[in-house]
Amino acid sequence: MVIPVSGERLAALPGEAVADTKDGLRDVRDFLRTHRHDRLNDRRTAMLGWPLRGVMARAVSLVDDTLNFAEEAARSVRPPHLREADGPRGLGHYLADDGMERLTAERDFRRDMYAATKRSAAFFGLRDVSLREAIFARALTALRKHVRAGTGDLRSLPEAAAMAAIMLTEIVAADRQAARSSNRDLAGSVRLFAPPVLAVALASRAPHLAREVDLMEVSLYAVEARAEKIASALSGEEPRKALTRVFEALLPHLP
Repeated sequence: MVIPVSGERLAALPGEAVADTKDGLRDVRDFLRTHRHDRLNDRRTAMLGWPLRGVMARAVSLVDDTLNFAEEAARSVRPPHLREADGPRGLGHYLADDGMERLTAERDFRRDMYAATKRSAAFFGLRDVSLREAIFARALTALRKHVRAGTGDLRSLPEAAAMAAIMLTEIVAADRQAARSSNRDLAGSVRLFAPPVLAVALASRAPHLAREVDLMEVSLYAVEARAEKIASALSGEEPRKALTRVFEALLPHLP
């Protein structure tokens, strides 16, 4: 028997649990999409032919529909003024720490970063990229710990650069731990994740820019020009410190 779940209970689910569930559904969808072409060409399944292909196609559609339903259900319980966003927002939004506002901010961070990372993949021509929302949940947890430890103004250059360094190191580390992403080279990780991180840092310094400028576009071109320097900082002995210096040098020259 299916037990209905209220919007409030859906909204209160832990961020990591939601991210892991959605990542699992995406894994199932990707598996079905791959194997409906590969496995069905095997001689052992040739006799089943199109009926089995139809079953696999329906399975993929079912998972797609489930993901779409989950997304729509989540939107329905969000405050109207928070339902739409054109790109990454500032840390002042993502680090809200009051009840439902915190849950909303966590969902926004995962979704915004996921969507922005997909845009990075398209911009740099990276194909068959496996992304997981859970890696962004881990990064936000690290940011909250940093804030609790006592930080300065999120709009200041030193703080925005330091937070960007934390985000990028945590995201790349979590991504490398994911089994399906273990073969991704550092250059690919930089091109995927550095633009969204940089866009968040820019929006943190000047929140109004997120509504006036396509910060992801600015960040994509900036990372394209500085990818080697960012990768070098990430591979050093103290990546957070090195990345902080890179971002401190980069941020003042961007809108």
